[in-house]
Amino acid sequence: MPDTATALRVALDGQVTEYTLGDTRPEQAKTLARALLDTPQAVVELDCPGRASIVIFAGLHRAQRLPNLYAAVIQTELTFDFEPVHGPVVFAGITADGHLTSLPAEVAALIRHILRPDHLAGVPVLVHIPL
Repeated sequence: MPDTATALRVALDGQVTEYTLGDTRPEQAKTLARALLDTPQAVVELDCPGRASIVIFAGLHRAQRLPNLYAAVIQTELTFDFEPVHGPVVFAGITADGHLTSLPAEVAALIRHILRPDHLAGVPVLVHIPL
């Protein structure tokens, strides 16, 4: 039996949650929808030289959400570029033929390192207070 794919969700507050995506596309789509509380949509694909490609999923209705500044920091660490994303996002590995795989271990470790509270000390944080 193949290893089950895992991915990391990055919330607007920088919290990281690991998800087991499942082995089939329907299971993976259901898990992504639960993680995002919305219909998942692949919004960014990062081609990382020397590593597996990475896909970033966000919710279909993300335009009404705040920008995910933590996802932007992660993208710049991985590729020196970024595509603005809104709302919580999920980072996963992806093959050339579009099958989801586990996020590469070194990328998962980098995301967790970047979002450590002591690493983010001094980084401005956007706070949204609903009126």
